[in-house]
Amino acid sequence: MAGEVVHVSVGAELSQGEYEHVNAHTFKLPMVVYTDSQTLDSDVVGVVANKATALTFTLPATTGAGKIYFIKNVGAGALLIDGNGSDTIDGEESITITQYDAVTIVGYAANKWAII
Repeated sequence: MAGEVVHVSVGAELSQGEYEHVNAHTFKLPMVVYTDSQTLDSDVVGVVANKATALTFTLPATTGAGKIYFIKNVGAGALLIDGNGSDTIDGEESITITQYDAVTIVGYAANKWAII
């Protein structure tokens, strides 16, 4: 099932060690909310899982080009995040996050994703 694209605007500027909201510096991240297991689209940056039972997000194959995903689980079901084929996430084939947990994952080398 395809997710609904949601754009999130964030505006901030660093001023004397604090962030202040500045409309001139807003940007939008392509975000999707999924309620079923998915192979993640390379055009998406933010991904939200929302399902009462377990589901799986499979990352696309990485070449180390620096692709980043921000992933959040708001559903009651566990979210399994799986590397594609032989791809690993911090050396593991997959990771699991529970409700309200979030991870940021970046592709840093061929077949390698890192949680940052």
